Amino acid sequence: MIERNSDLVQHRLMLHLAVVLFGFTAILGKLISVNAITLVFWRMVLALVLILILQLGSGQRFASLSKRDKYVFLTIGFLIGIHWFCFYAAVKMAHVSVALICMALTPMFTSLIEPLVERKTFERADLIFSLFMVPLIYFLIGGIIGFNMMGFIMGILAAFFAAFFSVMNKKMIKTTDNNTLMFYEFIGVLIISLITMLGMYQGGKINELLPSHSSDWMYLIILAWLCTNVAFKLTVVAMKKISVFETNLIIGLEPLYGILLAVFIFKEYRFFTTQFYIAAALIVALVFIYPLHKLKNHP
Repeated sequence: MIERNSDLVQHRLMLHLAVVLFGFTAILGKLISVNAITLVFWRMVLALVLILILQLGSGQRFASLSKRDKYVFLTIGFLIGIHWFCFYAAVKMAHVSVALICMALTPMFTSLIEPLVERKTFERADLIFSLFMVPLIYFLIGGIIGFNMMGFIMGILAAFFAAFFSVMNKKMIKTTDNNTLMFYEFIGVLIISLITMLGMYQGGKINELLPSHSSDWMYLIILAWLCTNVAFKLTVVAMKKISVFETNLIIGLEPLYGILLAVFIFKEYRFFTTQFYIAAALIVALVFIYPLHKLKNHP
């Protein structure tokens, strides 16, 4: 029992580290000058190059997959791509904090999507904890000066698609190794971002598809390596031991980690009232109460 609990703690810590890196993606998204679609495209180009370099350097090959599994992973990649489109659109339309706060709605969407995908009954505890998030998010947003509704809507869509692809990933995660899974899913993201980007720029100048500043490339490399490859792999490994709902509840801490970064980098504390800090503290409490509750009832 002690060994099992220690293993769970280790995987939760891995997931928390991944969430810190995910929170930093919002900061980088604000700093990179290109639009959301172009940003996702170049993020995937660089991430795939890094995966191929590491795979070839280790002398390993990607695992063989059936056509069905390839299509499923590509589909999950499409969902990840849509999630990122919405997330970075929210980052650029509104404060970084608003985009990150919306991600705390992911557990609520998970509790509704997972039983439908897995064809199982809804768990009362999951629904109760998720429903607690709704008034907290509303209360927290009310504590932000200069609130942007369109950015908020894009943030909600980002949370929905994050829940959707997480549930599908949990279902498929044990069918292959981490690198193969990431490779095919990132190919899916690359395809949907390329199609979307080219559709947006029909008749436009080709240089509009390229980041124009050297700092953009530096931020994109950090985004592709640390905040994509490393963070994604940590999440995949953790999800093999932690339930998808608990995974997304921990990922619900992304707003708070990201907001702390935004406070120092963009001085977004200027837009926060006391109401915001009260709601943020309650969200942190909820995120930590849930795993303890699950551990107590499912030892």
